[in-house]
Amino acid sequence: MRSATKLLQDIPVEASQTNPPLAKLQLLQSVNARRSSLEMAVDQELAMVDLWERMGELFGAKWLKQFGDTDSPAFGTWCRYLSDLSADHIKRGFMNLLRDKPQYLPDAVEFRSYCMDLKSLGLSPVRQAYDEACMAPAPKARQKWSHPAVYHAGVATGWHELACMPTEQIFPRFEFHYAEMCRRVVAGESLNLPVVQAIASHVPDICTREENIKRMQALREATGL
Repeated sequence: MRSATKLLQDIPVEASQTNPPLAKLQLLQSVNARRSSLEMAVDQELAMVDLWERMGELFGAKWLKQFGDTDSPAFGTWCRYLSDLSADHIKRGFMNLLRDKPQYLPDAVEFRSYCMDLKSLGLSPVRQAYDEACMAPAPKARQKWSHPAVYHAGVATGWHELACMPTEQIFPRFEFHYAEMCRRVVAGESLNLPVVQAIASHVPDICTREENIKRMQALREATGL
């Protein structure tokens, strides 16, 4: 199987001179798209090779005995399992691994969790983010948020719904939107893009004013605010 580097080298850089202008433009656009995709694959491939070498330096002979060199089946398995992550994610994962000073060899699943470590990106656990969204006073856009992802998850969920609906009904919707915002942060995407709305399994009853006051008081007591 050819590597991403070899595939990138094999991409043609010019369209045939016999093609009409439109066909030539379409071909060049296709080539550029393929080149961009393969360049990312090359970066990811190089990051995996670098990771393997650093793991060998960190864990010594134990690493090679357990997983082998970069031509081993284990390396191919790791590459496939982490193939959707960028080179930056892989580098961040290694730095997070160093931070925790592990005493044993991580497997691919554990290493992936280091790559997706939300805490290192300043993202709160979902329950903490939910409490922050519920307790933030209006106007919401002017508040100092622990991370913009919390605000955008609140926008997608609906401030009125967060204030009025019981936790057992609205929390799953907020959790859905917050997970999407966290995914965007990890992927380096914009938080302002439209999101698919989480749809409740049934239409809930809206709290009365008295019920809402009691719920907010209970939330303040639970959080110590």
